[in-house]
Amino acid sequence: MSRYRQRRQQRPTRGNFKMRIVIAAALVIFSLVSYYSMGDINLVTDEKQRVAMNTDQEIAMGLHAALEMTAQHGELHPDQRTQELIDRVCARLLAGLNKALGKEGRKNLYRFDFHLWRDDRTVNAFTILGGQMFDTYGLFSRFEADGQFAGVLRHEIGHVLSRQESPVATSIPPEWRCWA
Repeated sequence: MSRYRQRRQQRPTRGNFKMRIVIAAALVIFSLVSYYSMGDINLVTDEKQRVAMNTDQEIAMGLHAALEMTAQHGELHPDQRTQELIDRVCARLLAGLNKALGKEGRKNLYRFDFHLWRDDRTVNAFTILGGQMFDTYGLFSRFEADGQFAGVLRHEIGHVLSRQESPVATSIPPEWRCWA
């Protein structure tokens, strides 16, 4: 066999190269259409968001994750009076939120649950999917007025309403999720 024939057999033909370009272009177009068609309008912020789960899935994942996190990271604070105070502050905040959203024709899709962990050494508050909020007694015990605590709660509620955890949660591989 001549050298010319050997080289010709090793090189991809122009038709083969064109087919690869067409396939690559089709994949790019399919990816873009999938990405841009996935968005929903956030009923609270009125912004278009691209999250790969709906609100019901987000709430279900959050409920499951809350149980897992409490089992892994410590027990809830035992003082019932403290929990009642927290519930009253949360109820007032959510009533105001729902009233404000109702005036604008929007609605809150989340049922917020607040969990106070017994940990008195850690100073932290955070939110996970679907309206599950956590605070440590170490942070809660530093508040001198209900308004300070309400400010932390408003901040955490804002994370939930803007769905800041959802894109992160859907990008984590299932085997790494504590709630998977």
